[in-house]
Amino acid sequence: MWFDKTMLSYTHWRAGRPTIKSGKFLAGLSTDGFWDVLTFNALQDTLFFHQQSILACKIEMVDYKEEYNTTLPQFIPYKDGTYNVIQKRVTWYEALNTCSQSGGHLASVHDQNGQLFLEDIVKRDGFPLWVGLSSHDGSESSFEWSDGSTFDYIPWGGQKSPGNCVVLDPKGTWKHEKCNSVKDGAICYKPIQ
Repeated sequence: MWFDKTMLSYTHWRAGRPTIKSGKFLAGLSTDGFWDVLTFNALQDTLFFHQQSILACKIEMVDYKEEYNTTLPQFIPYKDGTYNVIQKRVTWYEALNTCSQSGGHLASVHDQNGQLFLEDIVKRDGFPLWVGLSSHDGSESSFEWSDGSTFDYIPWGGQKSPGNCVVLDPKGTWKHEKCNSVKDGAICYKPIQ
């Protein structure tokens, strides 16, 4: 969010979703087209950043498409549960643990409507997000949902990539990734009791 409380509408960060642990940081557009975020404690860090980047206060994009990077509500109701996005960099296992700590699961999908719902969440978030699908013996036939539900719908339609866990990117592509690789977040699901 910008200082004037308007929402950030551009997410071309060099290292994925930024993690800011203190209020002291600079954000700027590098000369290669990527956004950089640098925490700082000293004048020397600030001078280096000014020499390597174009410091930005706010950028208005005239042709901005509202369908992308729209602010997500904290909880999103759908059918018999609520969904939320973990908005920090995590492995699949860390995402699984984070969802379960709040009484939920990584999201699963069982039909085309559910697939479109999850794809919309990821498109609006703007970052690749883990879902609950994995295959721990590496075979295509042994994929399972982490919530224990039946694997009765294949969302990727023949596209294969290496890895045992599945991430959904903002373009709607379901990709197999290594479970211990770090991605920009995950989608949690909590059934309504």
